[in-house]
Amino acid sequence: MTFLPRQHTKIVMRPRGGLNVAEITRYEVNCAILAAARVSTKEGIHDIICPNIQPNIIVVSTPSRQPLGCQNSQHQISAY
Repeated sequence: MTFLPRQHTKIVMRPRGGLNVAEITRYEVNCAILAAARVSTKEGIHDIICPNIQPNIIVVSTPSRQPLGCQNSQHQISAY
């Protein structure tokens, strides 16, 4: 996996509904996540999105501490 800056907030996403991360391109993953979060390409330029094929997860590393906006509501993110 790509180096992720220590000061970034990391978000681990586990796809549901049979989505296999190995079967989609990294570009498709990036576009889908930015669109779902309603983040423009310009705003998401510093985000690092890493599909991890073996455990079928996606890790997003971002310097932003803004709440995640998705489906017309705001979601706080917990980092651990």
